[in-house]
Amino acid sequence: MLFEAKGYIGAAKLLAAVVEEVPEQTGPRLLAEPWMRMAAAFSGEFPGDD
Repeated sequence: MLFEAKGYIGAAKLLAAVVEEVPEQTGPRLLAEPWMRMAAAFSGEFPGDD
């Protein structure tokens, strides 16, 4: 892998923060979605695992 899992998780958190700060912009939101799924997979938390 090119990056450690912590790097992906950090990038996902940063993108999520940008989306929260400027929610009317859909570009960052669309970009953040796959990163959030990847970060969840690395941390062992999968969407829908309630």
